[in-house]
Amino acid sequence: MRRLLAVLLVPLAALVTVLAPPSGARAQQGVIEQAAQALASDPVYVAPGQDNRLSTDDAAALRRRIERGDAGPVYVAILPASAVDEAGGAADELVPRLAGQLGRRGTYAVVAGSKFRAGSSSVPGAGRAATEAIDAHAADGVAPVLEDFVGRVADARAGARSGSADGSRDDGGGGSGAGPLVLLGVIGGGALLAVGASRRRRRREEEAQLEDLRTAARDDLVALGDDVRDVDLDVEHPSADPRARDELGRGLAAYERAERMLDEARRPEDIAEITRTIDDGRQAMAACRALLDGHEPPPRRPPCFFDPRHGPSVTEAVWAPPGGQPREVPVCAADAARIDDGEEPAAREVMAGGQVVPYYMAPSYFGPWAGGFFGGGSLFLPGMLAGTLLGGSLFGPSMAWGGGFGDGWGGDGGWDGGGGDIGGGFDVGGGDFGDIGGGDFGGGGDF
Repeated sequence: MRRLLAVLLVPLAALVTVLAPPSGARAQQGVIEQAAQALASDPVYVAPGQDNRLSTDDAAALRRRIERGDAGPVYVAILPASAVDEAGGAADELVPRLAGQLGRRGTYAVVAGSKFRAGSSSVPGAGRAATEAIDAHAADGVAPVLEDFVGRVADARAGARSGSADGSRDDGGGGSGAGPLVLLGVIGGGALLAVGASRRRRRREEEAQLEDLRTAARDDLVALGDDVRDVDLDVEHPSADPRARDELGRGLAAYERAERMLDEARRPEDIAEITRTIDDGRQAMAACRALLDGHEPPPRRPPCFFDPRHGPSVTEAVWAPPGGQPREVPVCAADAARIDDGEEPAAREVMAGGQVVPYYMAPSYFGPWAGGFFGGGSLFLPGMLAGTLLGGSLFGPSMAWGGGFGDGWGGDGGWDGGGGDIGGGFDVGGGDFGDIGGGDFGGGGDF
């Protein structure tokens, strides 16, 4: 142990969980949150009472179609009409909110009452595919529309990979094709230059974002190293609980693993596993300190919301972000006391794009860093601050892992019509089935 602890003698400044729901959260959980939790392990979710819109057999068939894999990751949720109200009364927010809750890159399709919306973070043209699918099959019901939609997404994905929408070409006509070929060569060359410039720009942006994330994670690693050193001598005392030594070993192992991963990180999304490992180390050190004080190790809890470096939380406190609604957040004992006294706890600040900001006001590309501590499915975080880390990409309308938030989703987030590639956002499309009675879709219309 002493030999291993020697690694912490170098200047630490030079070193480069899925959250358990708060008490009572399950009873207050919304249908979108429930869907996200279910979709974490199953690509098709049918909310209770909605099997008249997508039967068990149809859901199984759709699941098999998705599992073929040619459409990429696809998540389908059949929800009650109340989901639209939960999304702020806007059907177009259904897909961003569900994707924000789940926190995974992919294609999403949501049916809520008579509304159908779909979009993708990875397949350009998914929104158009949704509109075309409902135009073709609205009168046939939900299952045919969704089946057709997944097929169209697969076609769009294949077309994007091959560089053309459908791979068609004009083989007819006489005479030489030299003129058109020359023109195509000029156009293609320009397009390639534009694509190359775009990729280089994205690469530069990602490198800058990664450096910001490295800096934040490095600070967390330094704090864990301090925790390890603080108990180094105490565990050697003859009266110390021998289990404390084991917990110290776990903390040190987490430190060393996180240090290696930090050196090897190449993409923003790599940071999530690093902060998750650091949190494992902090949990071990909390157990170690408890044993040294003569107490049993506390149960695992999420870190303090205001600053994960404070270590595992001890309780929940009601707190409201600027411009947001009050909610319960996990807090350490010191911050809980501050809130009880009417004080605002000092929030962890990070360097983002050359500016120092509270982490929950950071750009959405800080998602991997926060997600490692709090997990992408956290129940207390959704919708805090639209346009920022917690509301704008972690769990809100402007998803952006990577070029924004954790999994390589693009730009400043945003769900727009510009395509769903890493630099774009979501291309959301769809429409309405019309009035639904007895589980049948009437009227047609667009999806």
